[in-house]
Amino acid sequence: MENKKFSKKKALKFGWETLKENLGFFLIVGAILLIISIVPGIAKEIYKKTDSGSTKIIVNTISLLFQIVAMLLELGLIKITLDLFNKKKVKVADLFSQYPIFFKYLVGSIIYTVIIVIGSILFIVPGIIWGIKFRFFPYFIVEGSGIVESFKKSAQITQGSKWDLFIFGLITVLVALVGVLALFIGILITTPIIMMASVFVYMKLKKEARVLGPVK
Repeated sequence: MENKKFSKKKALKFGWETLKENLGFFLIVGAILLIISIVPGIAKEIYKKTDSGSTKIIVNTISLLFQIVAMLLELGLIKITLDLFNKKKVKVADLFSQYPIFFKYLVGSIIYTVIIVIGSILFIVPGIIWGIKFRFFPYFIVEGSGIVESFKKSAQITQGSKWDLFIFGLITVLVALVGVLALFIGILITTPIIMMASVFVYMKLKKEARVLGPVK
């Protein structure tokens, strides 16, 4: 089995350098993401405190809409990180540019969740392994691959590197915690670093595995 390697240090350095080069852009994007993430929480609190049936319907509708928007933003962020890696110009509007593939991503996310849940039932470890194995399926979807094809390609590029990816995942969790501990303001800094480090790893593994995908 081929053992594909990547440098965790280089990945994080790339994330840091990209952040510095696009700090203003990432701060604006981060502010948008923060607002989107806060609204469902506010809606939930309103839901708890009201007895009005019509109000609860409105609150639930708003919460659902913002969850859909959050998923659209996830796709947009992946597109942005891919473009930044490839030295392309990006703009805030790119956050909403991937709506044509929303349902493809939604189905893929449901499949991914089911896989992890089943794996977790099987003594947790398989859930972790499968989660790592298929973690890059959204990147392939954004690059134009089909749902099944995206899962197959993710499995291909992660073969022989799951342990490194597991360690990398732990490192990114620690980086994220630093952002949370910094009165949440640090999230605006650590999140872009993690995103760009992740796309660095994705592109490195894809290159080593010689996996090609149609790029929009």
